[in-house]
Amino acid sequence: MCHHNSVQKQQDRVLQDSMRAFKCYSPEQLSAATHPSLDALEHHQQDFKKYVEDIFNSLSQSLGPTKPHLVILQEAGLWPRITPQSLLETLAAKSEHRPNEQWKRALLHYGESMATLQRAERLVALKTSQDTFGLAKELQNKGRQGWCAYNYPDWLLLELENNFTIRAIQARVALEMISPSSSDNTVLQLNM
Repeated sequence: MCHHNSVQKQQDRVLQDSMRAFKCYSPEQLSAATHPSLDALEHHQQDFKKYVEDIFNSLSQSLGPTKPHLVILQEAGLWPRITPQSLLETLAAKSEHRPNEQWKRALLHYGESMATLQRAERLVALKTSQDTFGLAKELQNKGRQGWCAYNYPDWLLLELENNFTIRAIQARVALEMISPSSSDNTVLQLNM
């Protein structure tokens, strides 16, 4: 019991020291110290753009013709065209074409990578426009917190189509609406 008390007191002191140090900085200093540089954000964006392109090329190659007579069909423009949209639309709940487990995982990885690229692009735009508040909000929301794209692929598609990231609170509210935690009449306030 005594050990617990001393640990708690030590944690309280550390927290108080941290709060005092935090109050010494202006919002501008905190913003500059905690936000990545434009160069770092652009580098991350370019790396992810290349990564997403590599995934797309790999998926496209896997779906491409494998025999010479099929290559002729592709060269003649008679092979189905593969686009990011045509790949990802198979994840939609209403899709006629359901991918097998391996393909679903590969397509989800591609979709999540695209969502990360979109976020990187938004971060660069916010940093470039010097929108520190928007940048801070975007940096806080890493994506797919409180939900899993494997269980809710339509949510991932919604993010991609509308170029935004579902916040954890939005996911909690949506999940509560889908499956209420209590059997009582539930009223949810949507603060989104």
